[in-house]
Amino acid sequence: MRIIILITLFITISSFFSLSFAQDKKAEAGKAIFESKCIVCHTMGKGKLIGPDLKGVTQRRKTDWIKKMIKDPDAMLKTDDTAKKLFQEHNNVPMINLGLKDAEIDSLIAYFKFEDKK
Repeated sequence: MRIIILITLFITISSFFSLSFAQDKKAEAGKAIFESKCIVCHTMGKGKLIGPDLKGVTQRRKTDWIKKMIKDPDAMLKTDDTAKKLFQEHNNVPMINLGLKDAEIDSLIAYFKFEDKK
């Protein structure tokens, strides 16, 4: 009986660390994308540049909104009031469509969430 409990405990702990490790890897990939493609216009906690500071973005916006904004900023600018307001607040400079794949966008959002927990 003890062996079964120990094995169950081990599997549970291993699963937790595997999930955490996978999420950390996704966030690391997102950080690399941010540093190579986004940092020209955005900061993470250092104030606005051309675009807004993205620190806290996952607390201010829903994940679905962030995905749409990254994936197709042109469409968001035409249809979304928040995107229109951000456009005006940032000197009418539109966000560039970087052509990121869904997996890359998910990694970016994982990075944003990781930073927002700090």
